[in-house]
Amino acid sequence: MQSSIGRDEWMLEVERVAHKLKINKTGSDGKEWRSHMDQTKKYHEQVQSSLPEVRGKLERLSEDVSRALEKIGKKEQVLTRSFQGMTGDYRAHSDNLKEIQSNFQRMSKNVQELESELMEVNERLTRVSGKIDDTGKSFSDNSPLQNIKKSIVGVKNDIKTIDIRIGVVSNTLLQLKLKERAKQIEDGKPIDILDNEYELEV
Repeated sequence: MQSSIGRDEWMLEVERVAHKLKINKTGSDGKEWRSHMDQTKKYHEQVQSSLPEVRGKLERLSEDVSRALEKIGKKEQVLTRSFQGMTGDYRAHSDNLKEIQSNFQRMSKNVQELESELMEVNERLTRVSGKIDDTGKSFSDNSPLQNIKKSIVGVKNDIKTIDIRIGVVSNTLLQLKLKERAKQIEDGKPIDILDNEYELEV
């Protein structure tokens, strides 16, 4: 080994750091640095002897990786071209399914409103029936009773009308649910068992 530092420059550096140096008092002979130097030379020779073989292996590995990446890129292009049309169809089916689900939710809300209205009419019928019983016991005049009976007939007609409306809405809701299930089957999605139970109840 040859140093590229001049003697004068080296002496100046020694004078600058001399007061910071400590004497080794561990009992060593002061030649430990030589063993490190010899070991370093030995490792250097081993690396130089192994470098050609390792470099060849790394180059072959790099070529194999490059070819594999090239094949993967070609496969990705083929898959992209193959599934490009299918993705468009999937988006169209997805939009149609969202529309069906929106209609289903709207019709479900209408059914709930009609059921609530039917409950109110039934409560009215109950109150009117109670008034009929009380009136029949208190008065012998038939004219109020006839009016009450007419009211009951009107309430029953309202109930029939609401039942018809609920039937129409339920039928429409069932048709939307059947379309939604057919769309799920077409798209390969799993069918919810609870939804099937709801259809049977409707």
